[in-house]
Amino acid sequence: MYTPDFKWSKWIKVSVVKHFDAMATANGVHFYIAGTGNDNAEYDRFIEFRLDGPIITQLSKGYFRLMVGVNILYSTDIETNYLDDVVLAGLIQEAFSEICVYKYGDGDAYLGRMLPSEITTNNFGVVKDTKIKQGSVESVYTIFLEN
Repeated sequence: MYTPDFKWSKWIKVSVVKHFDAMATANGVHFYIAGTGNDNAEYDRFIEFRLDGPIITQLSKGYFRLMVGVNILYSTDIETNYLDDVVLAGLIQEAFSEICVYKYGDGDAYLGRMLPSEITTNNFGVVKDTKIKQGSVESVYTIFLEN
């Protein structure tokens, strides 16, 4: 049995983070990675990134399918613009596109491309006792790699 490359998870996470961070930066939205400390109190709108997985399946000798769940929580101030949550959700949905994966930190060579499955958007509404509206956009990405 062949084994997956232990660096695949790192390269995937860095590539996905860079992809969504670029979208946030281009649109003036604060980008935050879940688990790295919460400094969002000063922002009217922000997105929080979370990645689950990968689930790794060996399909044949040295050929693997990797699936990762990407979840983006978005938050907006309801006093700024009552449609801002819908606009922000749309920007995030648009960013759920093909992601090129590179061996960041290990020569930066191209590794492959990940494609999303269906994209799900959830509107959580106004968070109790706050002026913040939240929701999430999520999908499962798949990439096929050889080792």
